[in-house]
Amino acid sequence: MNNKKMVAGLLALTFVFGGTFLPGAANNSTVISASAETIAFDDYEYRLLEDGTAEIARYRGEDTEVTIPDKIDGVAVTSIGESAFEGNFDITGVIMPDSVTTIKGYAFTSCFNLKSIKFSKNLKSIGETNFAECVALDNVVIPDGVERIEVGTFNSCTNLKNIVLPQNLKYIGEAAFGYCTDLNNVTIPASVTEIGEEAFSEYDTHDDSYKPLKNVIINCYANSAAEKYAKANSLNYKLIDEKLPNCPPTNMLRAECSAEYHQIRFSWDPIGGAEKYGIAVYLSGKWRVWTSSIPATTTTFTTPKNLTPGRTYKVAVAARVNGKWNTTDPIKNAVTVTVK
Repeated sequence: MNNKKMVAGLLALTFVFGGTFLPGAANNSTVISASAETIAFDDYEYRLLEDGTAEIARYRGEDTEVTIPDKIDGVAVTSIGESAFEGNFDITGVIMPDSVTTIKGYAFTSCFNLKSIKFSKNLKSIGETNFAECVALDNVVIPDGVERIEVGTFNSCTNLKNIVLPQNLKYIGEAAFGYCTDLNNVTIPASVTEIGEEAFSEYDTHDDSYKPLKNVIINCYANSAAEKYAKANSLNYKLIDEKLPNCPPTNMLRAECSAEYHQIRFSWDPIGGAEKYGIAVYLSGKWRVWTSSIPATTTTFTTPKNLTPGRTYKVAVAARVNGKWNTTDPIKNAVTVTVK
């Protein structure tokens, strides 16, 4: 039996019998020093890393909504250490600073009341079983810099309904979403090349075997690793239509000019399935990207002030859907506007 199989078996047994499957589980009143080098400062214990940055070793505060600082004791925080919040029954929400690039294993395991978490946009690594048994967690968006979902990361998150996986994801570990019984649609990007055993399963004690999650539908691309995995494991799945959506016709992209501030405000109607929007402008005979990071929930864009009065711009808005940008239709439907 390989190591992954052993992990999956432990996850299954502990869920069935209600025990904690991780070594060193702590309650929320216990302070754990992972090494002699930890330093106490305000609500945290931290350690210095070799690169001179700080790693949160343990949270010892009493807040329910925790905003992790970008600096602690004057040192930049880049890592959340192993078991830093493990077993904390009080926290309901966590906001991470964009300085954090790493969350080590077990960091938030068994935080039973943790409902929401906002990751650092610069996050690169999430350790194994990191959010296992976070039974209140219901919606997760993982930043695009993360390439691996490790073994058991979200195992037994029984209230998890929606998760947005990063566009550059390559690996989903064994039992990563095991026992996520409320999980609905999961879109797995084409970049994924490996999915571990029982990644979307639960253990059936009557049949003494793993069964696919009943509610989940895997959205995947034809001939991808995700499609092959779904077929092999009897998971419900739908193929993603790779045809790109039409962007709004000209009359759906609107422009308002401010003569006082010499700026332009663009607005457009929402595009179904959009993950984000981008604005392009035609300058010196070429289309150039103005911005490509407008959230899907935002359908407006305002230029900087003090554009040159009388100057004319040709502008287009595009949407990224299923990880791909459609640039042909936006250019066809571009609008021309003159600065006042």
